Amino acid sequence: MSKVQIISIVGTKGGTGKTTASHMLAHGAALDGLTNAMLVTTDDREILEVDRRRYQIYDCRGEAELIDLVSALTTTDDFAGWTVVLDGGGNRPAVDDLLVQISDAVLLATRDSAEDLRQLIANLAAVVAEEPDAGGPAVRRIYDTPKTLVLPLQWPAAPNARADADRRLDHYLGLLADGFVGPGRPDPHRDLLGPVSVGRDRVLPPVLARRNIPMAFLEESIGALTPESNAACRELWAAVKAALPATA
Repeated sequence: MSKVQIISIVGTKGGTGKTTASHMLAHGAALDGLTNAMLVTTDDREILEVDRRRYQIYDCRGEAELIDLVSALTTTDDFAGWTVVLDGGGNRPAVDDLLVQISDAVLLATRDSAEDLRQLIANLAAVVAEEPDAGGPAVRRIYDTPKTLVLPLQWPAAPNARADADRRLDHYLGLLADGFVGPGRPDPHRDLLGPVSVGRDRVLPPVLARRNIPMAFLEESIGALTPESNAACRELWAAVKAALPATA
């Protein structure tokens, strides 16, 4: 039987659309024919009903519940054959660090504002203290792994505005590659850990701004999703699916 596939949508900034994208991804997987697709909520928000959804919802908002789930995902066959989407919430780097370690794909969400893009590159360069007996540097990057992909969310749909957003993203990723975690802010860990370089091959196709998608998922009217919204979910899933490692 194939192993579990784990996808986490993370990032310390709130309001980027991580939860909506998590629902879109689980829904897209279900539309692709996966009968065992599940969204895991890990932050403190009202749990949604499964009714009229093609995927399961797992309530994992407490620390104990999260630890139990991580154990089940990584040490048992309880979820073999499932595709599990973990909604990481915001401003919880310790939780994100755990999710990054167990995931097959990590999506670092961002919108196109300067504030969001500054936070994106700060996240990509963020560090956590390493175990004392690890034998290497005292810190390590949290998000900078080959399996981490940038997920542009609520990207402008108008061609000119979208091109401007793409240029802003490239500018900030260029700052990061040059050793900065913001305008005029050098990466304090570059000499120890090396530069962080994220090329366009690690940027997913953007999820364009559509007013009806968040409303449908978060107000439980998922049965009323338009064909356009369903297509957006399929496209997001197809892009992430292509980045997932093959399962035996």
